[in-house]
Order: sequence, then C-alpha cells, then structure tokens
Amino acid sequence: MSLNKNSPEKDQNLPYPRYFIQSLEKDLKLLQAFDRDHPAMTLTELASALGQPKAGTQRIVRTLKDLGYLQMLPGKRYSLGVMALDLGHRFLTTLDLPALAE
Repeated sequence: MSLNKNSPEKDQNLPYPRYFIQSLEKDLKLLQAFDRDHPAMTLTELASALGQPKAGTQRIVRTLKDLGYLQMLPGKRYSLGVMALDLGHRFLTTLDLPALAE
C-alpha cells in the first residue's frame, strides 16, 4: 500500500506516515543486507550497508543476535540466524501452494 501526499494517514510535514517506525525500518534493512553475495558481514560492513554509524548498527546487531535473527561467526562476522529461517518458514506455512500453482 502506498500513500500519496494527500492521504490522511500521512503527516504533510514528514516523509513517512505518522505511524511509521523508522527504527524498525533500519532493523529490517539490516536483515535484508544479507544475500547470496553477502552471506556474512562484519559490523563495519553492516554499518556501511545501512549508511548508519557503527554504534547504532552495533545496538541493532546485538538485539537481533540476542533474539536469534543473527548469529556471530568466527572472525567477528555476522550471518542470518535460525530465527530468520523460522520467520521465512512461518510465511511459507501461510501460503496455499496448490492454489498458487494454478
């Protein structure tokens, strides 16, 4: 759902709808930074990918690690954790695959 400038959901002075949580956006963007070409990254690489200071990125990383969405690998590198897989699995269980195949 996209909101246009005239939407009552959006404060005209803000770039986001008033209910938008920018910190959550950063958390999700951090998880989305991992891909086939970047399966593991250092804190510095994650901060660069987010365009955020290292200190703020470190807080996000520690929180996601404590929750199981990230795991720490040797060499102070991080990769997606088992809870990221769990989240993907939860999504898949909501799909009606036979209906999608039609």
